[in-house]
Amino acid sequence: MDAICGKRHDRFEAIRMGKDLDANIVFVECVLAENILEVRLLKRETGHPVSDACFRHHEDFKKRFESLDELDEMPIRIDTEKPLEACMKHILGYRSNRKALNLQQGNDAFNVGFD
Repeated sequence: MDAICGKRHDRFEAIRMGKDLDANIVFVECVLAENILEVRLLKRETGHPVSDACFRHHEDFKKRFESLDELDEMPIRIDTEKPLEACMKHILGYRSNRKALNLQQGNDAFNVGFD
């Protein structure tokens, strides 16, 4: 869902919809050094990016973003400077470990992702 969940009420709505659909929702917080982020966003402006996010939107997004502190547990946090494969292994490994723990405890409660 990316930046569309930058506001608490949007995350609550995603969680509600997940519960309604009996789906587990995982929040992944992607972090990156500011200088590298700027380079990546500026590069998008010259190519054919998948996303419409660009550097001119960055400051406004940061001002509007509401921290993830309302989540019961923290989201999975990844450093997107690392290779995509390493990030995906971290996310999928976490989910796999979390699912195994829930099964061991006999708990299939609704989960929001955590690190």
